[in-house]
Amino acid sequence: MASTYQRGKVLWGKWRQEGRVIRQSLSTRDEAEAKRVLKERRSQMVTSRRPTTSKVMWNVAAADLLTCYRAYGTRNPVEAGYKIKHLTTYFMGMPLDSIDSQAIAGYVAHHRGQGMTVGSVSVELATLRRALRLAHEHGKLEKVPTTRMLRPAALGTDTQDE
Repeated sequence: MASTYQRGKVLWGKWRQEGRVIRQSLSTRDEAEAKRVLKERRSQMVTSRRPTTSKVMWNVAAADLLTCYRAYGTRNPVEAGYKIKHLTTYFMGMPLDSIDSQAIAGYVAHHRGQGMTVGSVSVELATLRRALRLAHEHGKLEKVPTTRMLRPAALGTDTQDE
């Protein structure tokens, strides 16, 4: 619910959006004009805050992740490049919004079927999760899918419990 109030000689608007209280000057003294401007600003805020659902491909997210690692130095870009290369062989040409929990489970099953260790797949899952979160931060992905991590292998073995 939105409301107008006076601060000095100018009317202001107040409303809640996504759990936050927004207060903005409406730059008018007229009550009718203030209500019209308030309604217009609220509709603009709602439409501008929604992420775009464009068809951004996995390759863009992978490149963004490598750029982030190079810029901030949070991880060795060469080492991360190897993990991203493995991910890219599976997700090449896939739109980001089609990488969901089911696609991630398919990736895990495929690589575990090829004999990859639990540790290797877990590191790649963490890299995938970071790439998807970064894409979400940049407005390229509407919702980050749930990524279930693998249980560590038992001592001395590299197989999962069945």
